[in-house]
Amino acid sequence: MSFGRLGGQARPKEKPFTEGHVAVGVIEEAIEDGPTEVQGPDTLIIGADVPAHGRLRRRVTSPLPAPGAGRGLVGRTVRFRHHTHGPDDMDDIRVVRWPAEVRRTLEPFRPEGPGSGRARAWRFLGRCSAVATAGGIPLTMVMLIGVVFTSGELFADLPEWFRPGAVLAASAGAAVLGPFAFAFCESRRTAALAHSRCMKPAPEKPARTQAGHRADRGLSPPGPRDTYAPSISGITAAARPAERHTAPMAYDLSKGAPAPQPEAQVFKGYVATVRLHADRAEIKRKLMGKVTGARDAVIPLGDVIKVQSKEPTRLVNGYVQLATEEDRGQLRIATAEAQKAVANNSRTVLFTWNQRKTYAAYLAAVTAGVRTQGGNPFG
Repeated sequence: MSFGRLGGQARPKEKPFTEGHVAVGVIEEAIEDGPTEVQGPDTLIIGADVPAHGRLRRRVTSPLPAPGAGRGLVGRTVRFRHHTHGPDDMDDIRVVRWPAEVRRTLEPFRPEGPGSGRARAWRFLGRCSAVATAGGIPLTMVMLIGVVFTSGELFADLPEWFRPGAVLAASAGAAVLGPFAFAFCESRRTAALAHSRCMKPAPEKPARTQAGHRADRGLSPPGPRDTYAPSISGITAAARPAERHTAPMAYDLSKGAPAPQPEAQVFKGYVATVRLHADRAEIKRKLMGKVTGARDAVIPLGDVIKVQSKEPTRLVNGYVQLATEEDRGQLRIATAEAQKAVANNSRTVLFTWNQRKTYAAYLAAVTAGVRTQGGNPFG
């Protein structure tokens, strides 16, 4: 029996699954595609105990399109139909009920909050710009033929109020300026969506130091040899020789002079530069980086609830986002619209394929910085 895969559900070509057996299983594993340039949805492995037939194992494509999103479904219960009781007939499956998280994720995205009305208005204007561009290009060609090659004879039968020169200028302007208007409307819509997702921001938490975090767990204050090596998924770091840490120098504060602050680390991304301090990250953008609605930002590392990242490829730029309470709504949504909003966020820095080493270094440094401030960079 052969199957086709559509929307993560295998469909038979011989017998309909409505005549098959019903079983309830658990998603045991989510297999992500290899490190190719274009990654698709994950493959889910489902196990189910069927009386008198033992344990069945089936596989199905995850309905969540984002790579790695299937990991959040591990341990969830699904209901599916199957024809045979073969324990390893992996493709004999059609899922009839997904977990509630999947149904909520696949629902159409409807922005809420103070920016939702502006987002709909900018979306409408963007579509009008696209229509004007699509109509302006062929109309410009027709008007050029009529004005240049026929000297206006093509429009001789039209009413007297028709002005070919004015129509030609208007159509040419729509064809040229329409794409710019569409890009501007899309950038404003993205900015409005970013405001619509932060209706009830949580109260700010005081920044926790590394010593305070250890004291909460009943440990002694960190010594000069204590180091923190964050484990970052998806990044292969080159092995480095162990460095010897000596005791910090004692500064003479008898005259009230403040102790010198550690020098900030600088990372250059795509149209943006980050200065990473011990307690904050300062993002400065070029003019081109502000076209999509992103702005300069200063993010206290103590306010970061998760460090989101995507490794750059030859086809798609990667990013590192310092998500705060304002971005909590985006963390629950795994749609293409949410991914676009993350890339255009003011707390996100993009990296090209040629900047992949800078991407890895910035991700490692900011993850360590969030941990030092007592946060959890992995949410």
